[in-house]
Amino acid sequence: MISVHNQRVNSFIGALRSRVPFPALVTEPEAERHCHLGLWLQGEGKLQYGGDAAFYQQLQERHARLHALAREAKALYDAGDEEGAVRKGAELERENQALMALLQG
Repeated sequence: MISVHNQRVNSFIGALRSRVPFPALVTEPEAERHCHLGLWLQGEGKLQYGGDAAFYQQLQERHARLHALAREAKALYDAGDEEGAVRKGAELERENQALMALLQG
């Protein structure tokens, strides 16, 4: 799950930089409920981390923040502000690294 999630984040960042298609289930409404990581968080992730409510909430919040940043980056990209979109993408990368540190820590 983590490798698929990271691959999708990298694909999104690549799309901001090189005009390749954006991956699905990133910027759509409620994408965080339907993407790979979102489904995992609702199932196996909840079983694994749900006993620690504060930690599980932190995972969910960071995940939601990833999608919010992706939506902001895509909006900038669509508005023609590719430089701003790439900067927002860098922020998304940092947030993803923080989320991965939580999951792997």
